[in-house]
Amino acid sequence: METQQPEQPKVGDRASRSFSSIFLSANGKNVRRRRGTDVSRVVISLLVLLYLGLLVSSNGAAQKAISDVFYPPNLGFTWLVTLLWLLCSYGTIILLVAVALFGRRREILRDLFAAAGIALLLSFGFQEIFGVAARLPQSTAQTLHGVDLGFPVPILSASVALVLVALPFLSRGLQRVLEGAIFVAVFSGLIHGSGLPISLLGSLAAGWAAAAGVHLLFGSPTGLPSIEGIKDSLSLLGISATEIRLADHQEWGPARYRARSDDGSELRVTLYGRDAQESQMFSKLYRMIFLRNDSGVFSLTRLQQVEHECYLTMLAHGAAPGTTSTINASGMVGPQDNGVVVTMLPGGKTLVQVEDDGDDVSDRAIASLFDILKNFQTQGIVHGSLNLDRITIQGDQAILSDFDRSLNYGSSDALHRDVAAAMCSMALVVGADRTAAAAVSQLGKEVVADALPYLQSPALPTSLSASLRSKHQKSLLKELRESGAKLVGVDVPKLAELHRVSWTNMILAVGTLIGGWALIGVFLHVAQSASTLAHANWFWVTVTALIAQVAYFGSAMSTLGSITAVVPYFPIVVLELSNTFSGLALGSPAVLAARIRFFQKQGVDTTIAVSSGVLVSTASWIVKGGLFLISIPFALGSLHFESLTKSSSSNSDQKILEIGLLCVLAIGVVVIVGLAVPRWRRLVAEKLVPRFHEVVSHFKVLIHQPAKIVEIFGGMLIAQLVMALALGASLHAFGEHLSLPVLLVVLTIGSILGGISPVPGGMGVVEAGMILGLKAAGIPASIAVAAVFVQRLFTAYLPPIAGWFSLMWLRRKEYI
Repeated sequence: METQQPEQPKVGDRASRSFSSIFLSANGKNVRRRRGTDVSRVVISLLVLLYLGLLVSSNGAAQKAISDVFYPPNLGFTWLVTLLWLLCSYGTIILLVAVALFGRRREILRDLFAAAGIALLLSFGFQEIFGVAARLPQSTAQTLHGVDLGFPVPILSASVALVLVALPFLSRGLQRVLEGAIFVAVFSGLIHGSGLPISLLGSLAAGWAAAAGVHLLFGSPTGLPSIEGIKDSLSLLGISATEIRLADHQEWGPARYRARSDDGSELRVTLYGRDAQESQMFSKLYRMIFLRNDSGVFSLTRLQQVEHECYLTMLAHGAAPGTTSTINASGMVGPQDNGVVVTMLPGGKTLVQVEDDGDDVSDRAIASLFDILKNFQTQGIVHGSLNLDRITIQGDQAILSDFDRSLNYGSSDALHRDVAAAMCSMALVVGADRTAAAAVSQLGKEVVADALPYLQSPALPTSLSASLRSKHQKSLLKELRESGAKLVGVDVPKLAELHRVSWTNMILAVGTLIGGWALIGVFLHVAQSASTLAHANWFWVTVTALIAQVAYFGSAMSTLGSITAVVPYFPIVVLELSNTFSGLALGSPAVLAARIRFFQKQGVDTTIAVSSGVLVSTASWIVKGGLFLISIPFALGSLHFESLTKSSSSNSDQKILEIGLLCVLAIGVVVIVGLAVPRWRRLVAEKLVPRFHEVVSHFKVLIHQPAKIVEIFGGMLIAQLVMALALGASLHAFGEHLSLPVLLVVLTIGSILGGISPVPGGMGVVEAGMILGLKAAGIPASIAVAAVFVQRLFTAYLPPIAGWFSLMWLRRKEYI
């Protein structure tokens, strides 16, 4: 019989293993985890960077004195200093990339590229906002001939970021070499003239911030203590344990482990390090800002965290004896004085294991879970973090564990969340119907009815929400609400409003600040152009005011064409005018609500009212895009954007415009990138695609009535042309004029920037884009600002005042 020879390792594999053993450590294979300490590092390093940036402009003389000591180097040593600077900055980057490539560690390579990108973005972004030299006095800058005045130094920031990100993955010897290289890079950079002293220190801060940011994005390989360290901690508490392993579900805060005692009982180990303390602080801060009812735990010290978990575990055991974990040991151990809590479970399987093994859960076991919660609620105890890993099934009995986030003074909101989390956890294993029936049977109809509005992802523990996403079971919450409502005998309730500030509102707030900043800049320019405004031709100003109002008749015509019902024309004109107030005060939802209410009063179906609005908006952008494409060949010869960069007199104004527009474009890019994320793609499929089909169906009905199609697109064409003519009349008021194609291109530039910005009505952003376009068309800056102000005065600033009166008229006449 022929024996098979064992396969010999390939030469390349042996070389890779040998390379890894010399230059790389095993940390890269550890579980990654986001740490609260990295949030602290980002905040501190950014504050240090800002502080050093302020020092640059106020300590020019001191920096010059220090630079004069070191720079320029002795001619005989110039080559050595240059070599050291290149090796310790550029060479460090090349070395780390090579180590990641030859070691075949893709995760390290990803971290390196991310760190370099963040560091360079931070460095160049700081220079863009505060100036390349951070407003270093010109008199000092002229005396520092040959020294790079940039703050911070981008290449050094990138080097520092890459070293700090790569350190946990590298062997101890290479770590020491790279740490020394950073020190040499700073010192040689000072002698080489690659940066001012404060600029080099600022580069260290920028690199530190970038590295901490990467660890927040992808997790840190040193975020969890080693198994050996946990074994030592348990031995200090007098516990002999085997089979020590990381818990499957790691959350933000304390580190969790599983082990076996000598008698075979399951041990759950919770370790509170410095990171757990800071993570809890930042979690509390987040909840205070974003959530309406914050019932989370907050402890100032690790000792308090240990005491809290021990106390709540004992309270829970007293409220429901034999159905919770029990304290085995606790204390502060080790050189870092970490807090350790060890609890014991009698046995059984967690819901995670039950689901993985395909085991059945009896009705009595399901009922026992809600019986425990009933006992807890009579004592005011809230578990606070129920999930599949913290519910154990032993025969016909459920057992709860991990009370580190529990409360003994739970509010009604927290009690409802607990019931919702228990229902969701059990439903993931046994289904919505069995879970809802057991909950109603044990807790009663009133308790379950109060909990139904909290069956939503934001109200659940983070780990439970993650389980729903990973198992693609987000529809389970809807099934639970419907099943529970049916058993209780009530209508499916509206979801509870949990967020004090939503991300949508945050984006709108940021966008409003950006728009306000740009708008203030416009008004400042208007103040500087006061003499230009004073000499305006008031006949043409009046013409501008009159022409601008025709746009509302055009948009009303388009709205009228988007529905098949017979609706009076004049009230629609008033509705369009009232939307200028509704949109500015309350945003797009208010405009949509007023539109739906108006058409409902006219006997139009709600679905038709919504789809007609989308259809009108689509027609608007089609008309704008068509006019732009038609106009651009005629206008291209009149637009000279490169001339803007050659004007030294308006550099500061140009910078304000550039920064504002870049911020807006960045937000637009973030939104576009967000659509590439699977979660957002599913949202598009669930929310937008059905709306799209409604609009298409609506359009198919209208297409059989050519007059309606003419009204939709003709009305929008009138509105857009009127806006261009109003801008042209405004230019005539100051003795300038442009052709209609150029005016349309300028308007489109402003509309696009205003459309992609999250600013209500595009306020400030539209003005910045229009001014930029007019200046590119050769209009002097003062006249461009004045003309845009006059045109927007009658198309954006004053109409909301008339819009309020229009809204009151519609309400008085019972149109809405």
